[in-house]
Amino acid sequence: MNAETEAGALSCEHLTIRYGRTRVLEDVSFVVPARCVYALLGRNGAGKSSLVRCLVGQQRATAGRAVLFGRDGRLYARWDEDAARERLRRFAIPMDTSFGRLSKGQRGAVQLALALGHAPELLILDDPTLGLDLVARDQVFGEIIGELADRGTTVLVTTHDLAAIEGIADRVGVLYDGRLVLDEPLEAMKERFALPLERIFAEVTGASAGGTR
Repeated sequence: MNAETEAGALSCEHLTIRYGRTRVLEDVSFVVPARCVYALLGRNGAGKSSLVRCLVGQQRATAGRAVLFGRDGRLYARWDEDAARERLRRFAIPMDTSFGRLSKGQRGAVQLALALGHAPELLILDDPTLGLDLVARDQVFGEIIGELADRGTTVLVTTHDLAAIEGIADRVGVLYDGRLVLDEPLEAMKERFALPLERIFAEVTGASAGGTR
């Protein structure tokens, strides 16, 4: 896929990130189609978080660029107070408790409610379920599915939870040693390899079949 010509909600075009002489990402190009859940996978240190920081404007690329809805990284926000409060109610967040006193799972739920509260066309999540228990993880991915069903939101998510993301991802990219080594629809990838996602990831990165750590 040519990231410069294919239309999408988000695209990376020859994105390169270096810290001094250390290469983090090298010539990474991909497109996230509109209303798609794109799972970006990679072992620790593969460059996922650096790429996300570039997408949200927290870090400047050494070369290349990230484009959101045809613009070079500009973000616009709206806020739906009622929807945010309804999510907090569903997550059973005590409204009389300060954020710092909430459990890790509750804090993650609040952060997700804030991320979804402006009815985004594009949602970028960096390992949103890391350290959460099974119930909290299910809540996070359930909200992503619900937001897609309700609004057709486009989602880019990096994650270590291969089993959970396999149930909702439309397209998967795999970073290895700073390069994008796979980028295709999940079902086509599974058919081509004749393997589940965890085994495919292990094959192309040398990771254990149990996850991306």
